[in-house]
Amino acid sequence: LGGNNMFAALEESEFLYDSSMVAPLQNPPLWPYTTYFAIPHACHGNFQKCPTRSYGVWEMVMNEFDPRELPGDSTEQVSGCVMLDSCTEIRTPDALYNVLTP
Repeated sequence: LGGNNMFAALEESEFLYDSSMVAPLQNPPLWPYTTYFAIPHACHGNFQKCPTRSYGVWEMVMNEFDPRELPGDSTEQVSGCVMLDSCTEIRTPDALYNVLTP
């Protein structure tokens, strides 16, 4: 994520949305939001520079999901996954099915 420079370039080029920002695992997950106001979550992930100014760009945030087959206590600290290929805990088709179905 490129911070203010990236969002200024997106706005100047008349992009309507961005989908590169990652939100930490939370329940409920975030819906898309505008960057007219401060982002509603901490800047999360490696090498992410979140915007600190207002821009006319929608953010289609990538919500982490819980990689556990049977989610436990909501207060338990869990490392979420942004994309399926980054979830090292999911090793079998059955595990994937169990994660994706409630």
